[in-house]
Amino acid sequence: MSPDKLLLEIVLLYAKDTTEHADILVANELCRLLKAKTAAIFFKDLSGIYHLRCSGSLYSIKLSALHWRSIEKTFALAHGKDSCIFGPWKIPPFGETESYWAGCSLFPPNSALQGYVALGRSDNPWDEKTISLLQEISKTIATILAIRTKLSISQYENKKLIERLSLNEKRFKNLFDSSPNIIYTCDGDDYITSMNPAGLQALGYTNQNEVIGKPFKQLLYNPEDRNVGLKRLLDQGYVTYETILTSTDGRLMYCLESIAVLRGEDGKIHELQGIINDITERIEKERELWRTNLELSELNSKLQKTQEILVQQEKMASIGQLAAGVAHEINNPLGFLKSNHSVMGKYMEKTQELIKELAQSGLSEQGTAIVNQLNKQIDKMQEILIESAEGFERIIRIVADLKTFSRLDQGEGFDEYDLNAGLESTLVVAWNEIKYVADVEKQLGAIPKIMARGNELNQVWLNLLVNAAQAIEGAKKEERGRIIIKTWEERGNVMVSIKDNGPGIPDGIRNKIFDPFFTTKEPGKGTGLGLSISYTIIVETHKGKIFVNSEIGKGTEFIIILPIIKAPLPLTK
Repeated sequence: MSPDKLLLEIVLLYAKDTTEHADILVANELCRLLKAKTAAIFFKDLSGIYHLRCSGSLYSIKLSALHWRSIEKTFALAHGKDSCIFGPWKIPPFGETESYWAGCSLFPPNSALQGYVALGRSDNPWDEKTISLLQEISKTIATILAIRTKLSISQYENKKLIERLSLNEKRFKNLFDSSPNIIYTCDGDDYITSMNPAGLQALGYTNQNEVIGKPFKQLLYNPEDRNVGLKRLLDQGYVTYETILTSTDGRLMYCLESIAVLRGEDGKIHELQGIINDITERIEKERELWRTNLELSELNSKLQKTQEILVQQEKMASIGQLAAGVAHEINNPLGFLKSNHSVMGKYMEKTQELIKELAQSGLSEQGTAIVNQLNKQIDKMQEILIESAEGFERIIRIVADLKTFSRLDQGEGFDEYDLNAGLESTLVVAWNEIKYVADVEKQLGAIPKIMARGNELNQVWLNLLVNAAQAIEGAKKEERGRIIIKTWEERGNVMVSIKDNGPGIPDGIRNKIFDPFFTTKEPGKGTGLGLSISYTIIVETHKGKIFVNSEIGKGTEFIIILPIIKAPLPLTK
């Protein structure tokens, strides 16, 4: 048989049988056509498993590492060539000894795949013609084994992907079906396409067919709410707003609705996805609370000023709670984003490797041009990934500052407090008030930690920073504002200076700025309680001092002196 026909015969055997048994059929055919008594294909796959497919056998045999090393040693002793003649030898662990062997390596030495083809007999030595033919056969077998290995890996990965997709589908279906909130989807024209059981029950429907195909605005007490919400949704991509739904029996449901938009590759709206939380009970409680507060306000008009002070203090404390809540809510999705960012980077690296392999596979001129375009796109995507990583690190720093500012774990007692860190975190909270009107210069010295109520001191820094920003904004100077924050240690105290280049405080009112309810701001801009509360926190609670220096037209400086106390202080009520 001619070499071409022999190679075709081998290819046909592999085409008829896509299992590993095809290697045994090929070994049998090699024995028959090349007049060998024994033919064997040795193969190490990507999983590190050693296989022997031998003529005359029914099954593939797994070899031990010891047997594989013996086979490698035999081929290495055969002068380390791609093909070799050696013998006498027998296939470990149980083969019969044959006098004459011819063998070929299937893959290069450094390849991830490894393997050999061997022919054995005892009657005649192997000639060069047979060796040359065996080399061609080995190339064909190696190509087919490599293709099958890649196909096997691809099939395995596809199977795992399908399993993950199935799991995600089950997970989301379980969430959809078991959620106590109303979950729904609409098409691009805002007609309902699905609604979960909780939504059907809450609105008085018995099955999906009663609600699918309806315009969503028909479920609203005021359909115009939907138009307003959708307008905001198109502008922002996600929106949360309060609305009122009407059930089939006419019952009104006060709801907090969140909507997200899903767009197709063409940019058109593919689906609207909404989650609705029934807040009727909360609204009723709020109304009842409002009525109760109104009655108390009428009965206790003489205590109005005291009540306003308490409300202001509670408001200041809630800023810390809000900051901690925001930090916590950001942390969870941020973890997923960072994880996905890392995985995307790995996929990018793998894609670059595949493109490189493709470029080296002998493409046409047009194919090479496409590969070059792909490389340019990959480079741009890498730049985006780098920018995203920098954004993640900035978010992490902001979240850490928000946590430092809130200090919700402190309670009413005194605890060790890092004053510089407190100023840094407060600056993050106040930054939205400052950034449009002033630049900030920080001169934070090396100061020791003090015993303090950190959350209360953070309120003081917030009051002073916001006041400085608002004063600069009100001055309407041509030059940009400037706020200088400075800390240092002096004579057993830590010193804080917050200085601005605003309009300054007139001499006639400077001695009144710490009085309760005294303010120079227009109605609705201030209560006159911020500096009064700050004075109480610094002087009465922390036994410190607060001074103000001001010059009309040049600015104002607040200086705070706090004692360095090593042991916890008793609670101050």
